[in-house]
Amino acid sequence: MPRCRWLAVALAMPFLPSCFVYAPVTTERVEVGMPVRVDLTTEGTRRLEDEIGHTLESVEGTVVRKDGASWVVSSPLPSNPDAYIRRDLETRITVQVQEMNGVGARRLDPLRSALLGGVVAAAAVAALALIFEDDPGGEGEPPPGPTGPGEGAVIPSPSALPPGLTIPVGGAGPGG
Repeated sequence: MPRCRWLAVALAMPFLPSCFVYAPVTTERVEVGMPVRVDLTTEGTRRLEDEIGHTLESVEGTVVRKDGASWVVSSPLPSNPDAYIRRDLETRITVQVQEMNGVGARRLDPLRSALLGGVVAAAAVAALALIFEDDPGGEGEPPPGPTGPGEGAVIPSPSALPPGLTIPVGGAGPGG
């Protein structure tokens, strides 16, 4: 049973981020500690590019501080895809309210979650069917093969035997 659980987790992992969406919210409804995506204006993109060295059209992360003029968002650092070692580091990015083009709060999408649950359930059923498939014949019949003494046995021709070696055929066998 643990093998099936690991299979379900392994199949679900690539889809977990897709269960979440960023639903549009007003800036007044966002609270400290809330995961958000802030879409930036052109001016905000340029300022952050000069400040952090990366072009960002949006900032995703958790709101750490919020006041009337700006927010501080703790966001993962963009990583270099060519880097040998990837480090999941975070940085705090200050976003001015006038540089915000839109804000979305991260929430669970019920439809995507249900679809993921269906995929995982189907995979689990398929895995269980493979694991518990113990009747390859389909009818409960034994696999084909010899069923009695001498059936299915291959007897070499006498000319293929070494000199002096004989194979008894039929009869009661040794001691009988």
